[in-house]
Amino acid sequence: MPEPAPIFHAQCYCGAVKLEAEGEPLLQGYCHCSSCRQRSAAPMIGYTIWLETAVTFREGKDLINRFPKLDKPEASKWMSCKVCGCAIGAHLTERGAIDIFVGAFRDFPFQPNTHINYGEAIIRMNDGLPKYRDMPGRSGGSDELMQE
Repeated sequence: MPEPAPIFHAQCYCGAVKLEAEGEPLLQGYCHCSSCRQRSAAPMIGYTIWLETAVTFREGKDLINRFPKLDKPEASKWMSCKVCGCAIGAHLTERGAIDIFVGAFRDFPFQPNTHINYGEAIIRMNDGLPKYRDMPGRSGGSDELMQE
């Protein structure tokens, strides 16, 4: 009998919003885009992208603020907790996926495998991971890699 898919737990800072992600993410790594930097007030964010069908909101779904990303209002909606303001991730509506920021997880074994939007990076990283100028081709990007 096959092993059941792992389930990982995430939540906002205050715990009012709780969600689970099942299986493995489609992508995980670091995003360097200016939108993520501004939203998180950090030089980059750790991201995990999951199919919508792999993510379940267990508590506080009605406590999630959803607002469009300024640079791509039709493509994605930022998600944050209405109670504590914690950024949880983004609903990537055009792709049928959900980005859960790594910091929201309590038990996910983050193993970054790529950098995205590295063309906008303000900090250079020498970690041997692929660095896409924007996004991988399978995610709608140019598939152009950059040097460390």
